[in-house]
Amino acid sequence: MIFLFYTSKSKKFFNDQMMLELLEKSRDLNTSKGLTGLLLYKSSVFLQYIEGPEKEVLELFKKIQSDPRHTDVKLISKGNLSENKRIFDHWSMAYKKSDEIDYSLYENAFKLIEGEVGPNDIIELMKKFYYIL
Repeated sequence: MIFLFYTSKSKKFFNDQMMLELLEKSRDLNTSKGLTGLLLYKSSVFLQYIEGPEKEVLELFKKIQSDPRHTDVKLISKGNLSENKRIFDHWSMAYKKSDEIDYSLYENAFKLIEGEVGPNDIIELMKKFYYIL
């Protein structure tokens, strides 16, 4: 089992209805592939944490990289899950709107893009998100 954390920019703004449609499709696909994770979205920027079987995670990331709705896809971190323990084991794709999350926690997630938080902090940050969902 591995995790992968990436960021990308959407070519167009996603309103609430568009996000719900994206989440519905993502959740169905993730369930069928044994994937779990978290999606954050703010100001046309996606942050996504994906966990699951290595083959499935890497195939999904390759698909995301070639998705014409994304630009500037950047891998932040990838690694093995210790003891194969998922963080989001009950979430095919957890999601919270930015205005529903403690601002400092959300800002820490976006600092990862700028390299201001070390890659080892990703797992701990994702656990904090898990507990507020």
